[in-house]
Amino acid sequence: MSASDFLQDLGLFEGLSREQLDRIAAVCVERRCGPGEVIFTEYARGDDMFFIKDGMLLVQISTQTQATEPPQAASERHTIARLMAGQYVGEQALVDDAVRSATVVSEGASVLLSISRADIERLCEEDPHLGYIFMRNIAQELSFKLRNTGLVMRGGLWSNESHEPPADSGFGFEHPTEVDY
Repeated sequence: MSASDFLQDLGLFEGLSREQLDRIAAVCVERRCGPGEVIFTEYARGDDMFFIKDGMLLVQISTQTQATEPPQAASERHTIARLMAGQYVGEQALVDDAVRSATVVSEGASVLLSISRADIERLCEEDPHLGYIFMRNIAQELSFKLRNTGLVMRGGLWSNESHEPPADSGFGFEHPTEVDY
């Protein structure tokens, strides 16, 4: 499957033309990862995001409040989400220059597409409509994840057995584990 075909199926690119998708795909870099390979680490600076073409990634956090040298061992991290093909991680790096909020590790063999902040900024400047649609979609995704995180944080409101929001919550999210960092 071509990178353009793959990206076309992701909601993050909804509203973009095939030509615009081709331009984005042209700056994507394919990366093959082995089991246990670290994609990026918590508290490190990042300037790219990753789209999962194949495989599964683990999103892990430490209980520390600040970075340590060297980075924490895998045994000291807690997996908070599993991301699969068709999902993505690291989009915050395209929006700001803050440190990563989690460590992401390939659970098995994975194939990723990455895009850098510099490349997406250049494409947005060259084609403001592409930039508007892409950044609007990123904002919607981050808004969804912020709401989801708030609901997870309020977990005490729900029974400890179900870990599901009440049926009448009105929040309408279907995938409480689809969190991206």
